[in-house]
Amino acid sequence: MILNDIKTLNKKNNKMDDRMFGVPCSECGKGTIEPVRFQNYKIKVKAHPFVVPEAIVGVCDTCNARAFDPRETKRWRDLFYQCKDGC
Repeated sequence: MILNDIKTLNKKNNKMDDRMFGVPCSECGKGTIEPVRFQNYKIKVKAHPFVVPEAIVGVCDTCNARAFDPRETKRWRDLFYQCKDGC
């Protein structure tokens, strides 16, 4: 289900690199990074707290380490600045 969401993002020109998923975890070396969708994901942008309504984060299925796609984090920053101007 989540992999389909990633492909949907690709089609909407908000591309995520699905090659970052299904790869070995760089933290533990035992698990695999899998995409996980989080609702109301809390982040900070330039030290300002912000809640992303829906975020896709790579999570190791063994140690729970997180991996972030640069395009996804850029999308979060863009959302932050949109909301800052009147969300």
